[in-house]
This record gives sequence, structure tokens and C-alpha cells, in this order.
Amino acid sequence: MALIDEIIQRIKEHLGVDSDVAVARALGIKQNPSQQIYNWRQRGTIPFEDLLHFCTERGISIDYLLTGQKTTGKKKEMGDWQLRLIIEGLQNQITELSKAVEELRKGRESSGGPLSTKRKM
Repeated sequence: MALIDEIIQRIKEHLGVDSDVAVARALGIKQNPSQQIYNWRQRGTIPFEDLLHFCTERGISIDYLLTGQKTTGKKKEMGDWQLRLIIEGLQNQITELSKAVEELRKGRESSGGPLSTKRKM
């Protein structure tokens, strides 16, 4: 079973549900929840920020969701795959922010607003 499927399964077990839609809604996904889960599986990623928020709200260990291991109270080092998951989530957020800034810039350039890169003479 792929990591994303394992995470989704652990969330289902915690919630006591067996539908992907219930998982997506619990993670705050309101639009096209089944499509979002499908996309996560296809990409092999799940929004880390949504997982953290879910865990914080419900008092669940992120370690448990990611590894399936209950925490014993001992501090553990993160594994490479956990770091890669975090980095990938951050990279996705940076990409989305960059796109949003570029769209704002394009809108302002056409109107001559403060983000405009056009020089005024």
C-alpha cells in the first residue's frame, strides 16, 4: 500500500469512517472532495498543512499518521522520507504563492498599479 493510502486509511480508522469523501471533509476540503483524494493518490502527496491542522484539532500525533507508530514520549529524529514530505509540501505552497503573486503582478501591470514593472516616464 502506498504511503498516501496508508495515511488516508489511518485517518479513516481514527474517524470511524470508510469513505474518502469523509476524510477529505475532515481535512477541510469542501470542493470536489473525492477528486482531491484522487489527485493526492495520483501525485503521491497530501497537503502537509491540512494534515497538521487535522492532527492539532483532534490531538492526533502526526508521527502516527505518517508512520503508523504510536509515540512513546521519546523524542525521535525525523526520517528522510518525513523530511522529503515536509519539503515537498513547502515547495508546493511556494509554487502556489509564486503563481498568485505573478497573477497579481500581471493584473497590476495592466492597470499601472504599485506592483507594475513598467517604467513611467
